[in-house]
This record gives sequence, structure tokens and C-alpha cells, in this order.
Amino acid sequence: MSKSKKIWLGIFTFSPLIVTILAIIAFMGTFITVIATASSQQNPPDGFPELFIGGFFTFFILILLASLADLGITI
Repeated sequence: MSKSKKIWLGIFTFSPLIVTILAIIAFMGTFITVIATASSQQNPPDGFPELFIGGFFTFFILILLASLADLGITI
């Protein structure tokens, strides 16, 4: 196997782990932001659903990327 193929294999091998860690950080960041926003006001803010859905969408995209990278490594 050539050196460039070994490097790409190494990158793709660790990419699911790195992306999963980023997804967990994004997920925790979303909940921290939502809790901080909700606790700073008596009534839920108008942008509350959009804030939560935006954070969940980021988490979902990162998990999807990790799954695709894992599938690519498996194949």
C-alpha cells in the first residue's frame, strides 16, 4: 500500500471518533444554551424552538457524517 493510501486510511479511521466527540460537544452546548436562555427569562423566549431545533440539526448532521465515515471504513 502506498504512503498516501496509508495516510488517508488513518484519517478515515479516526474520523468517526472525532466527529462523534464533536457531536456530543454540540449536543451539550445546545442544552447549556437552551437552559441558560430559559432560566434568564420568566417566559420562554420566542426563538426557543428554533434554538433547540438548530442545535439538534447540528447534532444530527455530525452523527450522520460519523456514520458515513464508519460505513466507508467498513467497506
